[in-house]
Amino acid sequence: MKTLFLTIAVLSVILSFKFYLFYSNKKSYSINEKVSIEHTFWQEPRVTFYSQSFYIEEILVNLPYKYPQYSYGDRVRVTGVLKEKTYLSKREDRVIKVLYLDNPRIQILEKKLYFQAAQQVREKIISSFQAYLPSRQAGMSLGIVLGLKEGIDKDMYEQMKKTGVVHVIAASGANVSIMSAFLLTVINTLVRRKLALIFTSFVIIFYALISGFDPPIVRASIMALTAFCAQIIGRQNTPILALLLSVFIMLFLNPLLILDIGFQLSFLSTAGILYIKPIIDRFSKTAYLSFLKDDFSTTLSAQVVTLPIILHNFSSYSAISIIANLSVLWTIPILMVLGIISAFFSLFLPILAAPFLYLSYPLLWYFEHAVSFFQRFSFPIEVGGFSIYLIFAYYCFVLAFVLKKKNPISSRKKHE
Repeated sequence: MKTLFLTIAVLSVILSFKFYLFYSNKKSYSINEKVSIEHTFWQEPRVTFYSQSFYIEEILVNLPYKYPQYSYGDRVRVTGVLKEKTYLSKREDRVIKVLYLDNPRIQILEKKLYFQAAQQVREKIISSFQAYLPSRQAGMSLGIVLGLKEGIDKDMYEQMKKTGVVHVIAASGANVSIMSAFLLTVINTLVRRKLALIFTSFVIIFYALISGFDPPIVRASIMALTAFCAQIIGRQNTPILALLLSVFIMLFLNPLLILDIGFQLSFLSTAGILYIKPIIDRFSKTAYLSFLKDDFSTTLSAQVVTLPIILHNFSSYSAISIIANLSVLWTIPILMVLGIISAFFSLFLPILAAPFLYLSYPLLWYFEHAVSFFQRFSFPIEVGGFSIYLIFAYYCFVLAFVLKKKNPISSRKKHE
């Protein structure tokens, strides 16, 4: 415990200094100023019938045309006049200010070599999945395996949002966990364990690249790489220290991530699974349907710690999400394994990917219809603004609860 607190203290001091330097040296823009900013697309822009839009940090860029469309890894220089518009948010009952570029002009820059390689790999996998699965199921499978949301049916995406299972078709730390465990098991049958760990580490890095370096993927990748390094050098791996290290690295490289909802939810849900899930598991001793029990405790522990962030940002919550997650989460490891195998064959001999994609179809069909069924009962509970003070009080209560329940045996001995 002392080591944990000392680590938190040291990393906090370093991060505080980094944040001070970042924000004190951050370039500021003035309204009506002509600006020119370089931007790399980590995700495709949001495309409508007649336009496409994206953000550069907090600045909105809205292009009044659909083509040419920009893709993952494209580098551009955007020039325009910085403007500001305000509107009243009815949901949050406050005025919101949005910075945007007026009359933006785009110059395409040379794409870096590793992005070109990642884009070619993505295109091969996408074309193979679309060739052997219906478009709706292909989009879902690509979302589950690679976190790609562009091909997901809009109605289906809205249903998943209503039922709280949208996280399984977005870039997720679970993807990295399942993939790394599967690959390590397979490769370890061919070579020594240290070589298998090294090779799997390189695959994880490349997977994060082709998935777009979304915060949950990066967080899980760093944690996996930390665990592998510990095994390689013969040291014990501590998950919470690996989590803190991943958060430290991500915020040190990009302090703006602290405002990213995906980063916040990924960190908190992982912490909840590490600390609250064992407490929930103590209350359930049944050996029957153990996989459902594990899914339930995982979902509940993640939702306990992410609920304030969800309410603060979205002002609503649907209790059906726990049941909906319980009904579909068991399919994700199977779909991930089938998807990984299909993606591998898609790069070399796509026809060999077909049997595994066909095997995934019944599970994708079940997933789709389960979500469609539960969304009929998703009556979200609307709440007002969930203040920062309430969030702070909530997490203080959760922390106190975890510290009290972490070692009930030793606490009981003290009383005796």
